[in-house]
Amino acid sequence: MMDPANPACPVRRQAVPTVRELTRTAEELADPLAEECDSPVKGITHRYPDRVLFLVTDQCAMYCRHCTRRRLAGQMDLALPLEEATADAFAHAHTVLTSQFINEQFALAAGLPPQLMGLGHAYEMDPGMEDAFLYELAQAQLVREIFPEAPVKYMPPTKYMTGDIFRGQVQNALFNVAGIMTGQGIQLLGMLTEAIHTPYLQDRFLSLANARLVFNRTSGRTEWLAPSANTSV
Repeated sequence: MMDPANPACPVRRQAVPTVRELTRTAEELADPLAEECDSPVKGITHRYPDRVLFLVTDQCAMYCRHCTRRRLAGQMDLALPLEEATADAFAHAHTVLTSQFINEQFALAAGLPPQLMGLGHAYEMDPGMEDAFLYELAQAQLVREIFPEAPVKYMPPTKYMTGDIFRGQVQNALFNVAGIMTGQGIQLLGMLTEAIHTPYLQDRFLSLANARLVFNRTSGRTEWLAPSANTSV
């Protein structure tokens, strides 16, 4: 969509910085939404009584030139340590649960009820591992049982998306099935080209079609899909 030969291209101007940004007028504010006064501790903005904004990183995929938090974005811009960025989701599944407990305590301290916490986790185990889907199912069920009142946000596979769109469709379908079976509250869409390039409009359409197919064929019901106490899950 961006015209690389036209500096005045509207899409280009949203993403590519210019030297004129270094000039700041007296009318410009570093914090145009006055969020700093609503930040009780670093990394948290608590403006409204029923919700909290967590700023967990200053990295961004785009760095929009019109961003109201440009004062924060890219100040350190450090990548995660290699061992953390490539952590195995199976071996380190307990760390995800630990972070959820920490986030829950932050939310409770901020006065948020469980129904507004929106704790999250992802479908990120190696699909080549034996019984990978069962382990994903077990992890999702564990989170659902520990935080029964929170609208758990379930994020799609990204790390093992290879660009093979046929394999990607299967991975996303399994992710959608796991979300239904365990009653995750907020199901994100898995993109065929996730973590490869910014998804095209057609990628988004196919992701919607995938989710619609799975959810409609099960009516979004969980009671007859839930694993029983006698299974390995």
